[in-house]
Amino acid sequence: MKNRLAALACQRRKIAEKIETQRIELTEISRRFHKPVAIIDIGLNAAHFMYRHPTLLTGTLAAAFAVWRKGIPGLNRLLPSPLFFVLSGVFSIFRARHNKNTPD
Repeated sequence: MKNRLAALACQRRKIAEKIETQRIELTEISRRFHKPVAIIDIGLNAAHFMYRHPTLLTGTLAAAFAVWRKGIPGLNRLLPSPLFFVLSGVFSIFRARHNKNTPD
């Protein structure tokens, strides 16, 4: 009887050690996925907000389009087109990479 209890205690200790190592591995894995999951959560919250408030989204887009098309004096120089912002951002990234790679 004593030998069976000792064997069970030993087996229980081995299982507890295995559980602890698995818990540590799971913690390390979850740390890697914490940021991507947080970004997805923010995106889902934004989509849920747009789903709950479609008129706010539509009104904002319509106002932005109207300002862009009709223009407010002086604003067209500041906001020429949405395509301009995208292209300037892309080109600034390439310029930054080029400047970083060229010796001064």
